[in-house]
Amino acid sequence: MKCFDIVIIDDDEFCIQALKKGLSAHACFRVKGEAQTASAGQKLILEHRPQLLFLDIELPTITGMELLQELRDQIIWPMQVVFYSAYDKYMLDALRSAAFDYLLKPFTQEELDRVINRFLEYDKKELSNPVRLSSLSSVSPKGNAFMASTVTGYKVLHLEQIGYVTYQRIASSGWPSSTTRASYC
Repeated sequence: MKCFDIVIIDDDEFCIQALKKGLSAHACFRVKGEAQTASAGQKLILEHRPQLLFLDIELPTITGMELLQELRDQIIWPMQVVFYSAYDKYMLDALRSAAFDYLLKPFTQEELDRVINRFLEYDKKELSNPVRLSSLSSVSPKGNAFMASTVTGYKVLHLEQIGYVTYQRIASSGWPSSTTRASYC
């Protein structure tokens, strides 16, 4: 049986325990860590690389959506995010932030099971599909492209689309100057 790692980030210990209890009904899910702050949660996400993240929207210092935005470039593995909150006013913003699902607190076991079953169905169709993973050769038969995982799935990147920009300050005295030269590679 394939197992999935989960990280929970919520500032309310009672909610963390309720979610862990609900998830315990699903043997194929392992809670690898839990955090009550954004900074601790950030470390857990990068350390455990979960396939599923339960993220409270209202955290003490920043919102869950802001935390996800800060981490977006560092998340290079397939991870789905379930935002959960006691308020439905965040639902639209969460969905726009690439949420996999949204769970309202307090949730019932049936609602949590629906989210879990949807994730399992997603994994079965999207992540475990060998046709999807091998289809890169049909998109780029010369091998000049690769797939990069993102928070919402995968993206095909062609080598000609990749570049970087560097900036150098030019100063004869060694002091910072307002003259800037840009080069594109």
